[in-house]
Amino acid sequence: MNITHKRVKLPLKKQLAIWSIFLVTSIAGMAITPILPELKKHFADINRTDIELLTSLPNMIIIPFVLLSGFIVNISNRIQMIRVGLVIFIASALFYQFASSYIHLLIISICLGAGIGLVIPLANALPAEVYYGLERQRQMGICAAIADASQVFCLYMTGVLYSAFSWKAPFLVYFIAVIPLVFSFLIKRYKPLVNMNGPEYGAYKFNFKIDKCGYSIKMLISLIVQYFLLCYIQFIIPLLLPFLLIKNGYDERFAALSIALFFFVQSIVDFFLVQMVRLMKKNVVWISFLLNTAALFIIPYFIEHRIAIIIAVILGGITGGIIEPMIWDKTSHICIQGKKVKVFSYIMSVSFFTIWVTPFIVKGISLLFNDVTLKFSFYVSGIIGIIVVLVAAFFYKDFVWGEPDREEL
Repeated sequence: MNITHKRVKLPLKKQLAIWSIFLVTSIAGMAITPILPELKKHFADINRTDIELLTSLPNMIIIPFVLLSGFIVNISNRIQMIRVGLVIFIASALFYQFASSYIHLLIISICLGAGIGLVIPLANALPAEVYYGLERQRQMGICAAIADASQVFCLYMTGVLYSAFSWKAPFLVYFIAVIPLVFSFLIKRYKPLVNMNGPEYGAYKFNFKIDKCGYSIKMLISLIVQYFLLCYIQFIIPLLLPFLLIKNGYDERFAALSIALFFFVQSIVDFFLVQMVRLMKKNVVWISFLLNTAALFIIPYFIEHRIAIIIAVILGGITGGIIEPMIWDKTSHICIQGKKVKVFSYIMSVSFFTIWVTPFIVKGISLLFNDVTLKFSFYVSGIIGIIVVLVAAFFYKDFVWGEPDREEL
């Protein structure tokens, strides 16, 4: 039976289990950021660079473990692998409460990244394996929305816990991983609906072929490039905007609210992914990138106007809310069923790699052009965004840079 267009009905407990995993896929390292000033005081003998390493270290460690997960997972151990990763993540949250030295924090951060790294590709592969057609696209949007909403919630809670208790309290937000761990036990075993070594339903209708390795290498590379560009021009906003705002006389509260709004808008748009794609159709990719590119020019040029900052943040959030789950959805169509975890391990590692290297790219470009001002970094990123928009507009009928007709999915 061709179930390409058929909406798959899952038991509520299984659907909740899939959704709950995305509560933890985007929060690694988040608890460190608000306590960096306190850590610098608490560990006075540690230099600033080493202290800031604690913020990026979990994202660095995630990359090899995401790739490892793609190679060691199989049908029989998927749920067990998710549980192992979540247990490591929760244990790290507990051990943070007993950390008394910088080395302790360093080791625990490594464990935290390893735990969530095992979970991430499995989390993305699950909805890709049990949903089809428009329903898969809708579910990818919902999962992305949950991940983004979790970031907003955890950012808020880290601030609350830090203000109300000690510098170790923000690490308690990582106990949110208990929720997906509990729900994972509601799934007794993982049983795919189709032959995992067979082709994707409807994949033969696309104008690319699945290679002998089980996925289209050309499409995978193209999606990796697009995801890297998306993550780069997206991450510029939460990375540099707070510093630019404070430098221009805004207080920390407005800076924090701006970043929270960025992720909140992204989360809301994720929920309406199917409707947004229907509205813009094949032009959805280049129009979405255009919104973020506009934000990169609006922010530095109109930095003195609060309303302009809010508009720019909203535009940037819309882009991420559309493109990211679309990339996840397209990734699920470029491989046979049994290769989805491996392919998602490649794709998801791009996100964390970009977060890690973006500060170095920004610094390198600034030194190259002998201009280290924050506004210059926004403008350069905006120019990169223009190039991406032009490429997407030119190839708007392409599978990667456009939107395939839904009846083909």
